[in-house]
Amino acid sequence: MHLPTLRYSMFCHFQLISVLNNLPWYLRHSTQQPKEGVTFAPKITASMSCIKWEEQSAEQIVRLERAVGFLMPLQAVWMGSPIKLRNFVEVPDFDNISDTASLPGCLRYHRASQRLLVRCKDGWVGVGTIILKKKLSATDFYNGYLHHWFVQKSTMQQDECRFHTLCLQPKTKKKQRREV
Repeated sequence: MHLPTLRYSMFCHFQLISVLNNLPWYLRHSTQQPKEGVTFAPKITASMSCIKWEEQSAEQIVRLERAVGFLMPLQAVWMGSPIKLRNFVEVPDFDNISDTASLPGCLRYHRASQRLLVRCKDGWVGVGTIILKKKLSATDFYNGYLHHWFVQKSTMQQDECRFHTLCLQPKTKKKQRREV
């Protein structure tokens, strides 16, 4: 667990214990939330889990996974098939991956962190788990699907060997007809 996350979880733990110890007092001094000005968050849909590599920064992708990843993994397209991605991390700028000519969605494998690095709008984001036919670590995905591309140094790598944006249309509610 990262230090900021651990610190925040400890803070929440102590606040919860404090409220539970003084629950009668907090119930007596509670106030009703006003009804005007209330906004509601939209319902999470599958289309929200689609990564837009050309439009989203690494920070936005990591935040998106934190927001909706517990319900559904983020999605992209690999070689024409939808895939699911988990365990995102922001990647510091390394000298060997600072290739700005790469298209969004292009892939690199970083051996030291054992992460698959994916080019996004402003840099690179690390992916730890890929779910294609089955759940694969970044290392397994690289060894099974990417290694031959990087060995051959193919010129088609830029177009074919990358993740694309999965376009899912939001579902619309169908009105049911009532028979009289």
